Amino acid sequence: MSLMQFIAGHGPFARWCRERRAATAIEYGLIAGGISILIVAAVLLMGGSLSDLFSMASGAMEENAARVADR
Repeated sequence: MSLMQFIAGHGPFARWCRERRAATAIEYGLIAGGISILIVAAVLLMGGSLSDLFSMASGAMEENAARVADR
């Protein structure tokens, strides 16, 4: 039994969930929620390394700008 079958057969939302459009809306909501959780997790896990990467790139650009200005 799938989650949608369980929800559609039980509880106060049973009639609402039996409608195809409502079931589709719930499915899209679950997909959007899952994607947002993945995005937050990726940002939290890679936040420090991205900061280091941008700091390194910024330092390299400042160094090259100083070399060009000295010419």
